[in-house]
Order: sequence, then structure tokens, then C-alpha cells
Amino acid sequence: MRSRILPLLLLLATASAVAQSTLVQHGKPFTKELKGSTGDLFTVVDGLFAADGRHVLYAEEGLTPKVVRLDAQLLPSEELLLKDVLIDGQKWTGVRPLVQQDRLQVLLVSSTKKGSSFALCPVNTSGTLSLGSPQQLASFDIAYVNDPAFTLVDRPLPDPILFTRGLAYAQHERLVRSADGTTWLLNHYTHNGKGNKRFGMALLNGDGTVRSTNTVELPYEDAKSSIHQISVANDGTVRLLTYVFQCKSDEQLGDKACHELHLTTVSDGGSTVHDVLLDKNFVSSARMLDRNDGRVSIAVRYGALTGQPGQVITFNPKDPKLKPTPVLAQRLPSIRRAKLMPYGDPAADPRKPVSRTAKLPDEVVDLIAAPNNELVVVETYLEPNFQLSMGEAIAMRRLSGGVRVSQVLANDSIGWQRVLDRALMTTAGQSYDGVARMALNMDHLVLFAHTPRGLEAIMKAGTEAGGTKEMKPAEPFVLKAAVVSAAGEVRQEGTLLLMEDAFVPCAMGVLTEPGGTRALVKSHDRGTGYRFSLVDLKALGQ
Repeated sequence: MRSRILPLLLLLATASAVAQSTLVQHGKPFTKELKGSTGDLFTVVDGLFAADGRHVLYAEEGLTPKVVRLDAQLLPSEELLLKDVLIDGQKWTGVRPLVQQDRLQVLLVSSTKKGSSFALCPVNTSGTLSLGSPQQLASFDIAYVNDPAFTLVDRPLPDPILFTRGLAYAQHERLVRSADGTTWLLNHYTHNGKGNKRFGMALLNGDGTVRSTNTVELPYEDAKSSIHQISVANDGTVRLLTYVFQCKSDEQLGDKACHELHLTTVSDGGSTVHDVLLDKNFVSSARMLDRNDGRVSIAVRYGALTGQPGQVITFNPKDPKLKPTPVLAQRLPSIRRAKLMPYGDPAADPRKPVSRTAKLPDEVVDLIAAPNNELVVVETYLEPNFQLSMGEAIAMRRLSGGVRVSQVLANDSIGWQRVLDRALMTTAGQSYDGVARMALNMDHLVLFAHTPRGLEAIMKAGTEAGGTKEMKPAEPFVLKAAVVSAAGEVRQEGTLLLMEDAFVPCAMGVLTEPGGTRALVKSHDRGTGYRFSLVDLKALGQ
């Protein structure tokens, strides 16, 4: 019935209504308040998309993890708190969810001054929400701290490295899965301590049974280093992508020799630690991918002022021909390399050649394995110090530009490239101006926020705010989506959700229907209000 009336609706609807063509259901607004706190306090991490509409979510409210069930009106109707839960005489707190098909489990931690213990616990969702019997995993002599100053439930992408220590912990990375799902890595490590960084690890089988446990010392000082990505290969080899600031004071931030990017390989259950220096340079973002044959691929982007193109390299960290100098500067035949040229400036003159617009703040979002030994790279333009004119004043804002999805062929050349149009200015935070990529059957589903009418609307908002008392530019906001096939075809692209009443939709934590086309999206009004919406990807771009 819907397909028959849609052409007529398109003729009669306004532009706003067309943008809302993916909407299935708006939930009722609800509030979440935490004394002394502002901003988005209700973060959805993952959950179970329910056929009956009573979706079950793992969320963090402030610093309190919980499992939340929604009712038919998409309102929270039941909550299971996961903070200081007393089980067999021990207090346990939720760390992250683990969703496998229609089963929800949670990783729990029990912490003391001397160390921390971890367990995996099923959540009973068929009746009243409740915890099952926990399965003990491992203990480490490293204290557990969930401090909002350096901890988030998930890592917003792109993940900035340049001139920042970054996150100390992204809770979702405490438990990492191998590509084939047969190996899991439980990890916990020190932060800002004395001496070298210590890394606690437990390798698990797919059913949660413990294969090995160890704590290793990494070859860099704890206070100077921050881990930006953790991966585990099918054979249990662990890779760490780590930024190290080697100089003594922040006054030396402008010296590129102070900034190091390391790749650390931990193998044989933790008995072997091997580290290579990737670069001593202004690396602004990087993501790695284990190729499960001993090789690693790494996509790197440099600071805009360097004018250096990004690159994707593939190499074996244990290659005996590698020199102790930075790997990205070496020219060995065994180091495969593809260049990532600049793109995406919303304000750029399209008539100018790339060489004239090379100093652009493009960042790596993700690096994904593709068939035939190929790769897919997702990037976005991100200018954190965009100068927005407001009459006689200048406001500093974050400006996000286009999202690019690129194919890297097995011969290290760039195949197809698709640029998804966007220009976004927002102060809602990294969770809102970041890019989310997820698998949708064999395709790539890319989600990102956008300012309607792009850069023109952004500049106009600045001009209009110049004469107001608050001097606060308006930030209209929609959630866009695109479905890019494995062959590079943009199957669908358009506005996924346009909210009203100051609500802004969040790309992070979107829950998709297994084997279906619907998605659950959370929105926030930048105050205490929240709202869930159900959308249908089938109508995207229609």
C-alpha cells in the first residue's frame, strides 16, 4: 500500500516531509537528569532489536551502566542497574555489552585497591530483566577506574591523535573479537602511572572459556603513552596502536620529533612483545587492520599544516629487513603503500587543483577488510578550529566536511571512491559530529550528521547570531545515511532522520534490525530531554 501512495505523497509533500520519508515511529520524549551534570548523559552502546518493539538497550547514564527495555511508545519502561551489584559477596559493575544474535551478555568488573576481576554474565530478557550466573574470566593486579575525564563507553571516530593524549579507555574495547569470532581478548592496562605501561590480557575462546592470562610490560612510559586501538588476530596475536609523546614538556608540542606512533605486537599468550616505530611526525589519525597472515595494514593521516598526503601501508612487523627507523619512511619492497589524496573542504573552490588545496584536515574513520585481499578506507574532513564570522566577532567551531569511502586494490592502487556530501557545524560533541560505519548485509552503512543547505546555512547562522545577545549560532541538524555496496555503488543516500523541537539525532549507538531494514535512533535536545525514533532504511533517498 505504501509503495502505491508514495509517488503522490512526494508530489504533495514539502521538503521537510520528504526528508522525513524514512520515519516509521517517533517515541514520546522523556527526561534524564543528573545533579551537577550537563550534556548528553544517556549513552546507548548496543542492544537487542526486538520484533515486538520492546527493544532492550545497554546504556550508560552518567557513570551508571544499565540495561533498559523500551515499551511500545519507545519509552524506557524497565531498568536493570549494573552498578555495585552484589553477587556471591562481591560488588560488580557493568563495563560493556556483548550481543550475539538474540543473546545479551554484559562484561562485569569487581574492583579493589589492589586489582580488578572480570566476569561475563548473561542478561535474562524474556521476562523481567535480570542477571544470570556470572562466568569468571580473569583477574589483574591493576586497579579499575571509570573516570569521565579520560574514559568513554565507546570511541568516537575519527579519533584525534595530534596534540592530544586522547582517551585512556574506551569501555567497548575492553573485550575485542577476532575476525572469525573464535578468539576474544579481554584487556586492562595502566594509565598515567610510574614506569612503563602494563597490559593485562586474557585470551578467550568463542564460548568464553579462558585460554591464557598474562600481564606484560610494554616498551614505553605509561605517563607518556595512550593506546588508540586494540585488535586480536584469529591466532590470538594482539596488536596495539599507541601514541607516545617523548618530550619533557608541552612547550615542545610543535616539534614533530616528539610525536611517535608505535605498533606493538604481543604474541604467544603474552610471552613475546615486539614493538616497531611507525612514525615520528604529526600523525593526526590512524586505524589498523590485522590481515591474519602476519601482516598489518594501517591507514594514516597527517596534520593539515604538513601538506602530506595520507597513506595506507601493509607490512609484516616481524620482517627481518625492517630498520629501527620509522616504518612509514622506509622504502622496502615488502612494505606495500597506497596514497590517500586530500579532499572534502566545503569551502574549497572546485576549480582549483588538488595541489592548491593539499593542506586539509582529513581524518581516518575506519579501515575494513574486503574480498580479494582488498581494503576499504572511510575518511572525513574535520576542521576543529573553524572560524565562524558573527558580525565583528569570530567564533571557533568544529566544521565537518564530506565523508569519503575508498577501495584500496590488492596492487596498492586506489579503485573506486565515493564522496558523501556533508557540511556540519555543531557543539553537540564528538558523538554527534563523528561518523559511524557498520555492516549491512554485504554493504557498508555510513551514518553522519549534516547541516541542511550546508556551508551556506552555517555561514548564515553565524551572521544572524552576530546581532543577538547570546551570540550563539543556530545549529540545524539532520542525520544522513548512505548505503555503499562492495562494488562501490551508492545504492541509497539521503536524510535518515530530521528532528523537531531542538532534538538532534546521534549516529553512535544506532541499533539496526537483524536481517531487516529498520533502525532505532536516539536523539537529545541538549538539555535533559531524549527521544527514540524508528526509521526504515528501505525509504532512504526516496
